[in-house]
Amino acid sequence: MAQMLKDKNRNKIIEETIKIVYKEGSEKVSMRDIANKCNMTVGNLYRYFDNKQSLMTIIYQPFMNSLDCLIKEYTNEAISIKNKNFRELKFEHIDYILDKLCLDLVRMHNQKGLEMKICLRNTKVNSILRDWFSSLLLSLAIQWDSKDISKVYCDTLSSAIFEGINFLFDQDLDDNVLNMELNRFLKGFIGLLKK
Repeated sequence: MAQMLKDKNRNKIIEETIKIVYKEGSEKVSMRDIANKCNMTVGNLYRYFDNKQSLMTIIYQPFMNSLDCLIKEYTNEAISIKNKNFRELKFEHIDYILDKLCLDLVRMHNQKGLEMKICLRNTKVNSILRDWFSSLLLSLAIQWDSKDISKVYCDTLSSAIFEGINFLFDQDLDDNVLNMELNRFLKGFIGLLKK
């Protein structure tokens, strides 16, 4: 019975943290803010989570793991968020990969939209994803013998892509329209690598 109560309190803390972090941003929210939102003392909150980072990891990790699984599945393990050792990926396969990925991102947005938005907006997570994606773009440009593609160019593309993805997911779009716009947006940027 005590464990069930502890699990219930822990889940409530996570749910309330998601709401307040979505509204305020993770950088602005303190453990005291979270404790107040959960109607508990800060000391009691620390019985469930060692620090704010461990609580935020509970929110970020499922999204990051799901995204990594999708990318690995669609690329036959050629690409993973967890490393920058990319195997060869043919340009001809990109449309298929992006079609599947966009559908699943829209599905994830429907199921865990707040968590997804929190991840994409968080400075640290966003920086990790942008850096990884920039490295992926540079690797693809090299694989596809693209001329005059530099690290700076890939960094710029990666930043623009993540700004655009954040913008699209913040819009109140029908799932089909969101999927279509996301797909067109990503394919347009990836197409810039193959001239």
